Amino acid sequence: MDPYSTYYTSAPFTYQPDPSLPPWSVHTYSNTYAGTISVASATWQSDNTVFAQLTLDTGPQNVADMAYKLGIRQTKLDVVPAMGLGSGRCLAARDGQRLRHDRGGRMYSEPLAITKVVLPDGKVDHSAGWGKPKRERVIPDWLPTR
Repeated sequence: MDPYSTYYTSAPFTYQPDPSLPPWSVHTYSNTYAGTISVASATWQSDNTVFAQLTLDTGPQNVADMAYKLGIRQTKLDVVPAMGLGSGRCLAARDGQRLRHDRGGRMYSEPLAITKVVLPDGKVDHSAGWGKPKRERVIPDWLPTR
């Protein structure tokens, strides 16, 4: 999926696959909507309605699988339609994991608490490799980016 050429409708959204269960109603924080919008623009606007639709189209299990590839290592993800929005025990960085993106968003970087050590004399200690997280490519180079 190319986020620059994939479009959805930004509008209040309700999903109810089972009439015996309550509906899932999705809206934006400000209750303002953009109409037809690319996924890239919806990202900048943090439009939950677009990502709810995208998660349903992609499939929540596929979202969970990609989250694992990108470094979310929670032992139990709730594989539900709302996971694309980071709800509940879904994709929020509650386990301390963090996704760090290179220009193409293809790398996982291990969380790093210490970025540098300054010695009492004011010099930075470069000998221990501070500030250099372990990185791993998780999305192949051949996938398109902009």
